[in-house]
Amino acid sequence: MDNRSVDGTVQAIRGRYPTVIVLENGRYLGYAGGDNVGIHYALVQGADYALILNYHAILVPGALYQMVCRSNDRPHFGIVRPKVYHCEDPHCIQPAGGITDECGNSHFRCADNVDSERPGWSTGCWI
Repeated sequence: MDNRSVDGTVQAIRGRYPTVIVLENGRYLGYAGGDNVGIHYALVQGADYALILNYHAILVPGALYQMVCRSNDRPHFGIVRPKVYHCEDPHCIQPAGGITDECGNSHFRCADNVDSERPGWSTGCWI
């Protein structure tokens, strides 16, 4: 997904990886807007899942497999995500999932807490 970059990224990717599909937005849609275009494209193509992964994120081996398994085990869940740790403190969890109430307010779990369940780079999923 290219969210209206002007630095030659699209041409570089297409030149180096000609089989990769690059979706280009005609205008900047913001972070969520760009994600939504990519998710929509994936669903129209028949994808069962969509993964949003920032360019600086690191997945540990098995994380994607665990997320798919968790999703299959609980089909009523709309979103599954892995634990995400702060780079500067790999034992400290960033918000680990949450709930949006009927008023649209988000309540996050475990934000900035030390991971006592599995310290370090865990593959454990939080829903």
